[in-house]
Amino acid sequence: MEIERMRTAITTALLLAALALAAPAQETPPPGAEAKERLQELAWLVGTWKGAGQFEGQAYDSRIDYEWAMDGAFIESRYEATMGGQVAWRDRTMLGWDRVKGKFTSFTFGVDGSIGWGDYEPQTEKDTWVAVGSIPGDPLFEKSRSIMKRLGPDKMEMTIQTWKDESWVDFMTGTFDREAAAKTD
Repeated sequence: MEIERMRTAITTALLLAALALAAPAQETPPPGAEAKERLQELAWLVGTWKGAGQFEGQAYDSRIDYEWAMDGAFIESRYEATMGGQVAWRDRTMLGWDRVKGKFTSFTFGVDGSIGWGDYEPQTEKDTWVAVGSIPGDPLFEKSRSIMKRLGPDKMEMTIQTWKDESWVDFMTGTFDREAAAKTD
């Protein structure tokens, strides 16, 4: 009886193994495939943008370089703002698709050592992305949001707001134009 049960178990195991080998293989998407696919919505950002705007009532000029990072799983930006010809601020941001949250998420690393984050909230206004986030420990940016609006293929507007007295207040606004790509002969 014991031998019979062993033969049945082995036969069943062999049958299951044969079925598994004969079954068509399911294609597993490569790691990061969903992130890369979702980021195509923001592919228009990639390139160099120059802009000007207002920061607490003062004029500033800035430059943002967006490029693909980590084999297309993220978009990295390098930002620099100048006032009166002097660098006033620099930061780096990594923007990606958070599959757990089901939304875009960004982390920004400032020249002053600050680390901010933002989750992009669904919007009803076309060509508008709003990241609501925080720089923990910074009273001014404990609750903030960044609004990015595409105005055309080569123009965008950005506004950074802080939460003050139960409403959003503009902290910084600017309009950016895409720099023409350098032509190679």
